[in-house]
Amino acid sequence: MDRRKILFILVFLVIASSFGYALFSPFTNTEEKDSDGDGIPDIHEKILGLNPYEKNDLNDLKEKLDELNSMVLKGEISISEYNELKRLLLMYMKKLNKTWSK
Repeated sequence: MDRRKILFILVFLVIASSFGYALFSPFTNTEEKDSDGDGIPDIHEKILGLNPYEKNDLNDLKEKLDELNSMVLKGEISISEYNELKRLLLMYMKKLNKTWSK
């Protein structure tokens, strides 16, 4: 095979694979899915230990934050886990607070 054919095939495969990834990406729509419509994606509700099929409000998130505070003090979760979960909770608490204040 000459070099032009090989180059053409390689370019074609790269382009085809990038389209295939965009169409069949495991992250397409799953990260954005919000079954209960509360503004928190299902994947984050699962990470936070919330039910993705029941709407959560600001009080639910405050209770979860209290629970996390208790867990880290008891040594049930690491500081790094706590910080990541707290970051997520505070982000959604801020988002929900803005939504309700309008």
